[in-house]
Amino acid sequence: MLIALLMLASAVSAEDDSSTEKKTNPDTGHSVVPVKRDEKNPPKDEKEKSEDREQTTDDVQKEIKSIFPQENLLDMIETQPGETSARDLNEIFEQTKKMGSLEEVLKTRGDHNPRGSEDFMGPLSGDQIKKNPAHDYIGPPPPPINTENMDQWNFVGPPLPEPEEGEEIDEEEDSDDELAPQPEIEFEDIEPPEDRKYADLSADKITRDKLKHTVLLEGNAKVVYEDVIILSEFCEFNDDEEWGKFWGATGVLAESDDGISRSERLEAFFKDKKAYFHENVEIFVFGREYEDELDEDAPKKDRIKRALGKDDTTITCDEVEYDWGDKTFYAHVDDSERVKVTQDGRYAYAKALYHERETELTIMQGDVELWQEKGDWLFDRDVVKDKEGKWANALLRPETTITCDSLESRGEEEKTTLDGDVLAVQKGKRASADKVTNDDIEKIFIADGNVKAHHDDGDWLIENKIVDPEEESEETLEDLKKAADGEADILTIWTEKEDMEAEGNVHVWQEHQEASTDKAVYTKKLDRLQVFGNVKVTRESTKDLFSDKGILWFTTKVYEAFGNVKSKGMIDVDKEREKAQEDNEESTPE
Repeated sequence: MLIALLMLASAVSAEDDSSTEKKTNPDTGHSVVPVKRDEKNPPKDEKEKSEDREQTTDDVQKEIKSIFPQENLLDMIETQPGETSARDLNEIFEQTKKMGSLEEVLKTRGDHNPRGSEDFMGPLSGDQIKKNPAHDYIGPPPPPINTENMDQWNFVGPPLPEPEEGEEIDEEEDSDDELAPQPEIEFEDIEPPEDRKYADLSADKITRDKLKHTVLLEGNAKVVYEDVIILSEFCEFNDDEEWGKFWGATGVLAESDDGISRSERLEAFFKDKKAYFHENVEIFVFGREYEDELDEDAPKKDRIKRALGKDDTTITCDEVEYDWGDKTFYAHVDDSERVKVTQDGRYAYAKALYHERETELTIMQGDVELWQEKGDWLFDRDVVKDKEGKWANALLRPETTITCDSLESRGEEEKTTLDGDVLAVQKGKRASADKVTNDDIEKIFIADGNVKAHHDDGDWLIENKIVDPEEESEETLEDLKKAADGEADILTIWTEKEDMEAEGNVHVWQEHQEASTDKAVYTKKLDRLQVFGNVKVTRESTKDLFSDKGILWFTTKVYEAFGNVKSKGMIDVDKEREKAQEDNEESTPE
């Protein structure tokens, strides 16, 4: 522009020179000023002319840099400069949880840049280049041209030829022949590499540094990358290495096909397919509706996955590392709080949570707590079938709290292990062990180390039809009303058969009675309890029965003792004397 002004100034100076002869161009009718040769200052050679032109360009660039200090004018480009603002992302987050789609929420709020906007920042695909060949442009498209008063525009250039008398001008006639030839643009050869991804960016203000390949978004920043939408007040985006850093006063909102998240800060590395969520993280995973039904014999792991996937899930923590390439998720906390995973009527807490989607591996560590209000959902959604037994029905339906130091669930192996001070609590009963393992393939449950169990009374046994009151004696029913405790080193339950085995320091007791042995085996099919080694049975605290082994038949209420059977009892002499005297009096004839 400055060079053009210099040329115009030279032309004006030439016109002011009265000694210069003016001529007219016969083709155009414009005035032409001939250039006079200055004999005293002959023209420089071509090399000197070139150097002179370069110097002039440098001068112009220096003048530009005095106004714009950037090294290159294209290094920094701003769109929509001015005051920036921030969306209320907390409000949008809650609305999205209810509506199920961030895009729908933004449309409802009249967001200035919904998904699919042509406001684009970054490398372009072929389709986008066709839409906007000026692909170095950043920001909203220019306003449309108003063509209403086009006939009144000032035309710059030679005058148009006047039509001859009687000649009519057809305004509809194609006049391309009178215009300069238009170049044919081919786009087929400019398609980018297939592995190259693209991002739509928008904000109140966008600043780009081409040398660093970074873009700074300020105010209502929004990035759309494949199926991910990220909202924040500020964002720094690198379109070469494909990463973005997001922050702002109201946090960061991100949505993908799985759900929506809110955090104070977010780092997303799109090329590496990794994201890091920082501080006050809340992730909301939408529940799914499944059109198909699982087969009757579907693996239990599939039934569990389907059952849990039907409900909305909320995860809260301090930090999250998510790798959507390897499908791994790691959440943890830095203070006294715990990672919280909640669904309607149930939750899981821990200091750290790790999950692999492909292998269905889940690890929870540190102050683990599991809770459910009711276990009916396990039966309603076929996780546990009624045919799996009365014990499953009795133990899985009530409100339950389980605590331990760590939990590991291997979905592919259908195996779950709880380790370290395992405690399960239900109303009126509790059980504990050092370690618990449940294998759904082998249909086996093992509690290992310091196994203990307690119930306040046996009403739950009657309610769940484990004990039929019609078939029990009054003495047995009276015993069921009493509290009972049991302990062993190891407890094994075959869940499908409902057989049980307690081994090592087996000891059970109730008011006025107790039993101990080295090993006890219950067989459901025979309704039989066998005891082996150092068997001792005490009744009424006064009568002891010792043996090497014994069998209790629950159906007939018969107990048999075998091997070195000994009986020991304590006798109240006064009571026995009184009883003997009464018997003698009754037997003496009058």
